Amino acid sequence: MKNIHEFLLTTELFRGFEADDIGKMLSCLNPYKKSYKKDEVIVSEGSNLDVLGLVLSGQVHVEHEDYWGNRSILGIIGVGDIFGEAYTMPESEPIPNFIIAARDTEVVFLDTKNILTMCSTNCHFHNQLIQNLFVIIAGKNRSLAGKIRHMSRRSTREKLLSYLLDQSILAGNDTFDIPFNRQQLADYLAVDRSAMSAELSKMQKEGLIQFKKNHFKLLRHDNM
Repeated sequence: MKNIHEFLLTTELFRGFEADDIGKMLSCLNPYKKSYKKDEVIVSEGSNLDVLGLVLSGQVHVEHEDYWGNRSILGIIGVGDIFGEAYTMPESEPIPNFIIAARDTEVVFLDTKNILTMCSTNCHFHNQLIQNLFVIIAGKNRSLAGKIRHMSRRSTREKLLSYLLDQSILAGNDTFDIPFNRQQLADYLAVDRSAMSAELSKMQKEGLIQFKKNHFKLLRHDNM
């Protein structure tokens, strides 16, 4: 795993570690790497997890499909981010969602039990790793609260504006790219794709936004 040591130092999970620490840490975490093709299932609904995944390349979606086949995207996991941590804790229930490779993706899996417990060599960096994991989970809770805020809006337009405004704030600019295609955005906001596309076109004609594919610009509008 030496080829990924430098990369891991850039991730939130290993924030604050020195290069010399990574090799020792990985020896405790039993890492293994797997590759997935686009749309391949990484973790199936109902699985019991004892490892968390860290995305080395590509992108991962957390998706839920109901009894009638309606799909919704619950979250996006990008390069350097982790997934599955909430369902690898002691006495966790099986994961209720699918974890899907949204692109060709590489993942390194880490033994969660060895993250949460001190190993026989009493490595000093376990505490830092646990603190980093807590910070990541807190950030994901904030993201989930944002998704709930978007979906609580009554109309498709209000959901879109809420989501696009958040993306603008995250980018620090009124021009930004979103991580979804049209179908994925509709799944994320739980709206009909055709109705959403029609609403986007109306918003562009009314001077609220400009867009091309996943590239957007918010425009100031006195009546917004």
